[in-house]
Amino acid sequence: MTEAAPSRIGGTKIGWRITGVMLLMTILMSATYVFMSYRRLRKTALDEIDRKLLVATDMAREALPDNYHDNITDGTSVGTEEYLKIVHKFDSLCQAHDLEYVWSLMEVDGVTYFTSGTSQKKYTHEKHASFFEVHSNPSAFAQAFETMEVQHTYITDKWGPISATLAPARDIHGRKHLFGASMKLGDVEIMLNDMLVDSVVIGIALCLLGFVASLLVGHTITRPISRLTKKVQSVSPTDLAQPVNVEGSYELRVLATAFNTLNRTIQESVENLQQSEQKHRTLVENLPQRIFLKDTKSFYISCNANYAADLGIDQDDIAGKSDFDFYPKSLAEKYRADDSDIMSTGQTRMLEEAYLTNGKELVIQTVKTPVRDNQGEVVGLLGIFWDISERIRAEEQRLNLERQVQHAQKLESLGVLAGGIAHDFNNLLMAILGNADLAMDDLAPHAPARENINEILKASKRAAELAKQMLAYSGKGKFVIEPIKLNEFVEEMAHLLEVSISKKAVLKYNFANNLPTFDGDATQIRQIIMNLITNASEAIGDKSGVIALSTGAMNCDKDYLSSVNEILRASTDKLLPEGVYTYFEVADTGCGMNTETQEKIFDPFFTTKFTGRGLGMAAVLGIVRGHGGAIKIYSEPGKGSTFKVLFPANELPENGSATKKHAVSVTKEWQGSGTILIADDEETVCAVGKQMLTRMGFDVLTAADGREAVDLFKQNADDIVCVLMDLTMPHMDGEQAFRQLRRIQSDVAVILCSGYNKQDATQRFAGKGLAGFVQKPYSMATLQDKLMEVLPGDQA
Repeated sequence: MTEAAPSRIGGTKIGWRITGVMLLMTILMSATYVFMSYRRLRKTALDEIDRKLLVATDMAREALPDNYHDNITDGTSVGTEEYLKIVHKFDSLCQAHDLEYVWSLMEVDGVTYFTSGTSQKKYTHEKHASFFEVHSNPSAFAQAFETMEVQHTYITDKWGPISATLAPARDIHGRKHLFGASMKLGDVEIMLNDMLVDSVVIGIALCLLGFVASLLVGHTITRPISRLTKKVQSVSPTDLAQPVNVEGSYELRVLATAFNTLNRTIQESVENLQQSEQKHRTLVENLPQRIFLKDTKSFYISCNANYAADLGIDQDDIAGKSDFDFYPKSLAEKYRADDSDIMSTGQTRMLEEAYLTNGKELVIQTVKTPVRDNQGEVVGLLGIFWDISERIRAEEQRLNLERQVQHAQKLESLGVLAGGIAHDFNNLLMAILGNADLAMDDLAPHAPARENINEILKASKRAAELAKQMLAYSGKGKFVIEPIKLNEFVEEMAHLLEVSISKKAVLKYNFANNLPTFDGDATQIRQIIMNLITNASEAIGDKSGVIALSTGAMNCDKDYLSSVNEILRASTDKLLPEGVYTYFEVADTGCGMNTETQEKIFDPFFTTKFTGRGLGMAAVLGIVRGHGGAIKIYSEPGKGSTFKVLFPANELPENGSATKKHAVSVTKEWQGSGTILIADDEETVCAVGKQMLTRMGFDVLTAADGREAVDLFKQNADDIVCVLMDLTMPHMDGEQAFRQLRRIQSDVAVILCSGYNKQDATQRFAGKGLAGFVQKPYSMATLQDKLMEVLPGDQA
């Protein structure tokens, strides 16, 4: 019922509209007909009256005698009998033609004279001129006399307006005279009104006929339209393919066919749009990016599911919301300012912005572009963004790793340089210390030169210590490895530590119990602690402060050891192994360091003081690197610094004791026997060594390289009891020469002499029968102790 009612109402309205239009057209046409018909009849009637009056004037002219006007001209009056005849003729003429007046006029010398006339009123005119008292408008006659043309005019007399025809003429003498005939205008109007009534009656009849025709035509037209409307309304919106069949006129059938074709086209378009919309929705909803659409006021229109999930709402709930509904005010204001700028400029922009989701702050990359309509006007904004936090973190890690690798390469290059310099420096010191040692041995106990030589020995030993620091920086400074108990080690240094710091600094200890040991060189570990304590004291300066020394052990996992932005790994060749690390930590309340200082702190000879103090922290780094450890730094300007040094821990020994190796010191007089071969490419080393061995009672052979040493050994194998051989030599290095010597004589005693430390120099000889090692530069006493240790009793 609800669907059918509009069709009936619609059909009725259309029918009444058609009927009304046709009726209006009929009324207009009828009115037009009545108006035109009345005008035509009026004109015809007036023309007929004018014609009748003109005929009457002609008949009046014929009724007058030819000399009638002559008599008037010469003053002769017309007789009564004759005048009455004329009047009688005029009366007959008026009655025959239903006229009001018939008369004649004559103009003499510009003066108009009434000559004759009559009326149906039968008025008696005793004098001719008395007619002018009735016709009081002589100017109408003057115009006719002037133009001498027939005039149809209206004249107002004593009894009202009349319609008159004036016909001027000339007699045989050329005199002007005029004949007139008239009809009362009231009679004319009565006749015309009768004609108007007839026209109106005809018009009303036409209107009635038009109304009936309008009803019939409206019904005829609207009935098939109503049927078509019902058929169209019966088509389901979900089934546009249902055809509309209408019987009726050709035009309606064509209209139904066109409607069916349009329906099919619409259905196909709707299906295509639905498929396209589904494809785009599937694409948008399955994209990992977040997508949103806003209007020109930055209010949301829609978004995809991922963005709605981030906001914790349903997709349908975002319409009409703004960024202020989801984000902090400062962040929302920034988003809105960006939106406004993009829509005002009409340019697409890519932004990196902060983003909050589920209470977590991320970094996102956003592309915002204005949306335009068909006229090119901006009507909104489309935004797409994705999380780049991991990428930024990965980039930061890459940059940190790159900086670390560059730093490691720099340290490695400097380490190689420092190691090479230390090696060559030790060879030079060997000549200085050896010759000074020999000179001191030759001098009498109270010789004046002993003091000078003693100063040479002191300076040479200080130079040797600097060479050791250079080896430490290069990571090749380990000498004597032993298990170190960190707590006991620091306690032994307590007095030395207290006197090394500022008087205004307080040293505090915080030792952990039952620490595991670690393998290290006590001298170098002592140097690390002293350097860190000294730096902490200088950082405090003249102000009061605290230096806290702590020890402990911790289990370090991979993440902790690989966090290069926080920890400086001393060994950059490979990642430190996970496990337990023993550490000691030096913390101060001094001035602290900024990031730039922290990046340069391990550079050789870098200092924030007014003058340099040597290798300093660079040597500390080398020592830690040589022990396979790491250094972690915490520092902030104005809040102090903390250095944590970690070493790979050993298993805790059951007895808790650590063993230490002590060098053997020999003071007794000792003499050796046999021949010793010295192989070294440094001529001064060979010369000093030869003098030392000669004083000990040995015969000495020298070789400048490994190949010469092998040849000499072949020639004197039976006499040579020991070989002192350098590691780096031309033609054949120490390792190659050692293998050749072992082939010639498997039990040959070879002592390796090198400017490098024992561990680096002897690692290639492990398990191959190397007799011993002597670090350059060495004294005669040190060499004597090593020979006493290596040679059998009958040769020592």
